[in-house]
Order: sequence, then C-alpha cells, then structure tokens
Amino acid sequence: MGVFDGQVQVPLAVPDPKTDAKLPPSGALQYAAITTPTALAGTTGVHAALIHGDKWQQLNGSHTENVSVNHKLKITGNRKETVAGNHRHTIVGTTVSTHHGVHHHQNTSARNDLFLQHRTEQHAEKEFEHQTTQRMEHLEDEVKEIKNEKHIKGVEWSVIGLKTEMTGTGYEAKVTSTAVVGIGAEAKGSMSKSHAFEHKLQGFVTKAVGMATHVCSLYGDMIALDLNGGVKVDGDSPGG
Repeated sequence: MGVFDGQVQVPLAVPDPKTDAKLPPSGALQYAAITTPTALAGTTGVHAALIHGDKWQQLNGSHTENVSVNHKLKITGNRKETVAGNHRHTIVGTTVSTHHGVHHHQNTSARNDLFLQHRTEQHAEKEFEHQTTQRMEHLEDEVKEIKNEKHIKGVEWSVIGLKTEMTGTGYEAKVTSTAVVGIGAEAKGSMSKSHAFEHKLQGFVTKAVGMATHVCSLYGDMIALDLNGGVKVDGDSPGG
C-alpha cells in the first residue's frame, strides 16, 4: 500500500475549523477570505504573517535576503543590534538620519573619514571638544570669519614663512615676552608704546627714521660704539 492513497486517515472532530476548540487563537485571520491576500486584516501583500506574542528564530548557517523593491521597518519599542564580525554598509542614494534623543557615539579603535565632496556642518548650540593628547591638522587653504575669539594657551610655538596682518585696533598685554627674529621688517603709520620696564639686547640694529619724538623722565644708555650720520637737533626743557 502506498504512503498516501488519497483517503482521509484521521478525520477531524468537527468538519468546520471555526468550531474546533482545540485550535490556537487565530487573531485577525478571516476564514472566509483565507484564500485571498486580505485574510489578515490590516496587512497588504501576497505573503502576510501576524504573530500575537514573542518570536524567537535561530539560524546556524548563513542568511541571505534580497528585497527588489522597498523595505520598511517600524519598531515601536527598543532595538539592540550586535555584530561580532565586520559590518559593511553601502548606500547608493540619499541618507537622512534624525535623532530626537541624546546621541552617543564611541570608537574604541582608529576611525578614518574620507569626504570626496563638500561638507557642511551647522550648530545651533555650543560645541565642546576635549582633546587630552595631540591634534594635527594639514590645510592647503583656510578662511575663517569669527565674531569673537578667545584663546587661553599654556605654551605656543609658531613657525610662519610669510605673515600679513591687518588690525583695526589692537590691545596686547604680556607678562614676559621673548622674541627671536632673523630678519624683521615693520611699516607703521602711527604707534604708541608704554613700558614700565624694557630691556633690549641687540647685536646689530639699523634704523631709518623720518622723525622721532621721545619723552622720558629717566633714560640711560650703555653703548660701546655709537656712530651717527646726519643732523641731530636736541632741545632741553627749562628745568633740565
């Protein structure tokens, strides 16, 4: 005898499944439309599944899923995703990401970002950056427009090949300043200096001054050799 001879081997207790009390809860399944895509209320598609409860699935092999049209995923609760191996994400179109809560991002290893086009970043609130080690930047060209800028630095080293600076009004206060200049040139329309104490050590100085005015309460020079050429006019105060 064959395995299946076309006859019912174990008949149902009742012919109508709707009256069988041993069946599990059917949910929204409509038996009258069980052969149509609308058998599950609130769903669309040829293949639909409705589960009232938890679902657990384990695959001990590879999993490949191809979606030729659209893919929509809606999660009303929490979501946790763990990848123990490598993760590769490729998007050919536009990406829009919106976070309504706090966003935490942590990299425990190196991170490399490559931008082949323009990058625009806009902040509506303050931005804080805390760097406990070194930071290096290599820029071909930089343009900045800053309304107010403040710097607090412990030690600063600068190596500049050519510097051009234009300042409308500048104020500078230094406790201790040391400058080493190989060749320096300055052109100033008007300059005013006020020193409580000034000490200069110069090896060779050349000055070309059209007109100079000095007002000193106490002035002293210690010069080994002083050579002057031209005309010098001195005037003394009545009390001098």
